[in-house]
Amino acid sequence: MKCWQTCRRQYYYRYVHRIEVPLAPTLYIGTQVHEVLKRWNLARWRGEEIGPDELWFVFCQNWDQDQLGQNIAWKHDNEEQAAKQQAWSMLDRYFAECPVAADENPQGVEVQIECDLSRHGLPPLLGYIDLVRGNGRIVELKTQARQVDPVMLAHQHETQLACYALAYRSATGMRES
Repeated sequence: MKCWQTCRRQYYYRYVHRIEVPLAPTLYIGTQVHEVLKRWNLARWRGEEIGPDELWFVFCQNWDQDQLGQNIAWKHDNEEQAAKQQAWSMLDRYFAECPVAADENPQGVEVQIECDLSRHGLPPLLGYIDLVRGNGRIVELKTQARQVDPVMLAHQHETQLACYALAYRSATGMRES
């Protein structure tokens, strides 16, 4: 959705023609951070204990395995190690300042959504909601490599969260919070 909102030509080449380009290191960092947060949220959803050492193990294992077969555009030899440290620092800070209580049981984690919008003349909405907290609070986890115009950032996230809210209402019959 972000790609479509920011550059329709890029969207056209990437998602219509499926032209592959090297993966940007910042996107790889975001993917790895997301994977660890998904594992943490799934553990909470299942009522399992998961500590920093296990999360570090998951992070390192995913970091190495997910690079296999990927064309990541590392600019120099040290960039990968610096990126790995940056990603773990983001996670470390997130856990230190996390607004979600460790014992809070999520309603859903990585919830696949599909919402039929054909009555509005639109294609179906397909995607995954990162986290649904208690009482239907939808959380979309984001990392960001650089400063972004706050107005554009709000526009992108509001559009995405509004779409997720439609899907949540369609699936549950309840309003999100």
